[in-house]
Amino acid sequence: MIKRRARFHRSSIESSENIAVLGPRVAVARRKLSFGRKTRFSHVATGVPRRGRAGWATSSSSRSTWNKQEDAIPPLAEIPEHSPDGASSDLPSRSSAVRQIYCGRDFSVRYFICRCGPDDPSYEEVHQETCLGAVLSGFFSYETDHSTCALSPGAVLLGNKGHAYECRHEHSRGDVSLVFGVRESMIAAVKECERGPASAADFKLPFLPAAPHLSILIGRAQAAAAAANSLWLEEIAYALVASAMVSGVEQVPKDSSPSPRDMSRASDVIALIEANYATPLTLAGLAEMAGVSPFHFLRLFRTVTGTTPYRYVVQLRLREAATRLLRGHEPITDIAFDVGFGDLSQFIRTFRAASGLSPSAFRSVYS
Repeated sequence: MIKRRARFHRSSIESSENIAVLGPRVAVARRKLSFGRKTRFSHVATGVPRRGRAGWATSSSSRSTWNKQEDAIPPLAEIPEHSPDGASSDLPSRSSAVRQIYCGRDFSVRYFICRCGPDDPSYEEVHQETCLGAVLSGFFSYETDHSTCALSPGAVLLGNKGHAYECRHEHSRGDVSLVFGVRESMIAAVKECERGPASAADFKLPFLPAAPHLSILIGRAQAAAAAANSLWLEEIAYALVASAMVSGVEQVPKDSSPSPRDMSRASDVIALIEANYATPLTLAGLAEMAGVSPFHFLRLFRTVTGTTPYRYVVQLRLREAATRLLRGHEPITDIAFDVGFGDLSQFIRTFRAASGLSPSAFRSVYS
């Protein structure tokens, strides 16, 4: 059983005018490298609200805060607020919030925003449905029956229906996730197509690590959520479930979980990468921020995130590019340079390798 501990409740989006608490190493690195200020978020969770989910309805004061963050996640300002029935009031009303996007027979989609940090309590909860939560921003720990892991932007949280879990913000404050809750009918349809047993999902892994192909899918999901298009969202839900069935069910989790010290070091670095992925970053600079050698940092980062620093930066750039390609009619060259690619040909090659389509074809097919 999962131990009852201070349960982390994701903090919501704060104004970009404020400086989030990123730790002394981040502050020093930002002054040294002249990075701009930017806020951070983190976490995903799903299921019927329990103690830890109290106060999902946001207040009018929090609405004004969201509007200041339209540049960070544009759909949020357009999605009506939703307060699940049965939410208790033993936590502050601004501790977390849900914005329902779609709820149908086979699946549901919602943004989950949490505003909590290291000093907030955490609680054991139970997934009320099978869930896949794409982490859009932030850093938090997620403990299941199988293992404990650290989740950061680009990762996809996997939750088995009826299983206990606990999320904590031990090293950061706040997060945002886009959560797909899927019913048995959708899981059975995917398994039937893959010629597998039509039973409930049983994810062995607690999450899918950030990867370029997932970043493209998450970018499409953000665009579909902004459009509130149920058909488009359903396509993405099936694609996410299929990816989870291949990776999350067949693999066995690692025996070792990241140490608290490694998670603390990685949290500061991930916050910096999240805010500055479009600018040049060096392995030596990131390792110095973590206080370890470049070789040690590579091992540390992969242990915590499941991927390398380079692939992590690339997937953040691709996710932003995919979202912008489907959101409007910006020139592809402008998008490529804005998200951090050095030249157009490199962007096209990388995007095609991740999505199977060129940026122009991707826009034509999915927009």
